[in-house]
Amino acid sequence: MVSLDTEFPTIPALLKSYARRFGLELRVVENRNGLHSLEDIEKAIDDNTFAVVLSSVNWVIGERIDLSELSRIAHEHGAWLIVDAVQHLGSLRLFPEKEGVDALSAGSEKWLISPDTGAGLIYASDELLEEAKPISGLLNNEPPTGDWGSWWGLPEKDPWGELRPAKGIRKLDFGGGPPYLIASALLASLRLINGLGIDRIERHNTKLAKIVVNEVRALGLDVFSADSSIVTIKTGLELQH
Repeated sequence: MVSLDTEFPTIPALLKSYARRFGLELRVVENRNGLHSLEDIEKAIDDNTFAVVLSSVNWVIGERIDLSELSRIAHEHGAWLIVDAVQHLGSLRLFPEKEGVDALSAGSEKWLISPDTGAGLIYASDELLEEAKPISGLLNNEPPTGDWGSWWGLPEKDPWGELRPAKGIRKLDFGGGPPYLIASALLASLRLINGLGIDRIERHNTKLAKIVVNEVRALGLDVFSADSSIVTIKTGLELQH
């Protein structure tokens, strides 16, 4: 598996655990002055690569990865492209199917402006869903009677009976019960974002980011990255210990 050295700690924790469990080599691409070139990432990918797992927008410096080009590189080697989009969705446009992303997840407590930590979104391509073999829970199976509500009331129901795996993204829903209140809060946030329009939001965010970048550079300072809604300033100051 391939990832980047500046990822939010969640990704390193998950990938290290996954690598140990399945005996996979973990290749971490080091940054150059805070950034990662596609050329450096490509060098870490070969025909044995299972997946490339990284953030589409970096949480520290705002580096925005060219997902279309990276997916092309990954797919040429038979690897999946799995994306953490928590610093991307809600702020900038992202079309995972168009850009060749195989799986994507994002918590909603940041740019998706949902007040409840714990809500989020996932996307998976048809190809990944076809190959995925998740552990069977309850909600990732089809209700035996068409809906779970009517099944619960059947005296003859068999909890140990065979269930058919659900189709589509529900195949990955291993949980035992939907978080109704959290989902309602997220739904309101998504309606607000869709009502404004992600194109309009991206134009506004990038306009503000450019204002900050121009003011910073006018002061003789520089920035790490200027292609997302996150702007990190190079102050030249030494860290105090």
